[in-house]
Formats: sequence, structure tokens, C-alpha cells
Amino acid sequence: MRPSHLCLGRVLLGVASVPAPIQSASASCAAPEIDVDSATLLQRGTTTTVMGYGFVDGCDDAGTCPGSPGCSGCVHEASEEVAPLIGVPLTLVQGDRRWRLAATDAREEGDVAWTVVLPEAARPGPARLVTPVSQPVRVRLR
Repeated sequence: MRPSHLCLGRVLLGVASVPAPIQSASASCAAPEIDVDSATLLQRGTTTTVMGYGFVDGCDDAGTCPGSPGCSGCVHEASEEVAPLIGVPLTLVQGDRRWRLAATDAREEGDVAWTVVLPEAARPGPARLVTPVSQPVRVRLR
């Protein structure tokens, strides 16, 4: 083995054995999310319900879960004042086309339910359900 390869091997082994610095993480509010109550294959022209969770202004994710897996018996304390979002729009996006399906107010705990008719003008194939404050949900239209 050539000395340069041996030296390179030692350097790489040394770098690999140095522990990476651990960065402190700070908790933050969970982002709002949406979910379709049925499969992600949706029929154009039919009614479907899309659920949303965490649609609040402020942060309500502080709390403790003493002792049990699955967080039963949790004690939640609001880390700051929270208010449900008002008029949260739900939009279907397919390529460069957009259909505003509905807008609704979140309930006190931040839950939202949109019951919408999917546009028949949409094409069969992939699409996304989006709100301004959550990650989109990919669906397939037929």
C-alpha cells in the first residue's frame, strides 16, 4: 500500500470518529395540516370532506405527558394565547389551474372541516389540495 493512501485512510478514519456537535433544538408549534377523509383517489364532481388540524394563530403545543406511552393523561398548557383562524381557504391545484373550493372558520381547538364538490372541469390525474398555511396534500382525480 502506498504511503499516501495509508495517510489518507488515517485522516478519513480520524474525521469519521470525531463526534458531530449536538445542536440544541427548540420546540416550535406544529404546523397546520390537512387530510382527506377518504383515499387520496378522488372522483371529480363528487362531494368529499377534507379535515384540517392545528389551524390556530399562536402556539398551543406546550404540555407534559406524565408516565405513559401514547400520551394518555397529558396535561396541556397553552404556551401563549391562541385563536382559531377565520376564513381558511381550501384550493385544488392542478398544473397551472386553481379552483377555490371553500373557506371556513376553524373551531376553537383549531380543527377545520371543508365539505366540497370537486370540479368536473379538473382533468383526471395528479392534483394538490392546498391552504395558505399548511403543506399541500397530493391527491389523484378520476
